[in-house]
Amino acid sequence: FTNPELSHPYTEGLMTSIPRLDNDGTKLEPIPGVVPHPLALPKGCKFAPRCKYATARCQEEEPELLEVSDNQRIRCFYPSKEVRTSAGHQEKTNNNN
Repeated sequence: FTNPELSHPYTEGLMTSIPRLDNDGTKLEPIPGVVPHPLALPKGCKFAPRCKYATARCQEEEPELLEVSDNQRIRCFYPSKEVRTSAGHQEKTNNNN
């Protein structure tokens, strides 16, 4: 990938679920849930029901297509790993109050 700082959470999930040849004992992380039926897609971000970073915004609004590089585009409100981690944490904290 051309920009390691920006990625889609689905891509991150795929990368962490690939078995490694240098098995260091790290457990693989599966992507939770099931792929939605193409005729019954969820409202908002289509990956939100399976995304560990999803917020209420993700469930309600569809993200715009973001050009990351000449050959990479993603739809995500939180393409920066740092931002999406803090955004999800902040929303969960606010919802617990």
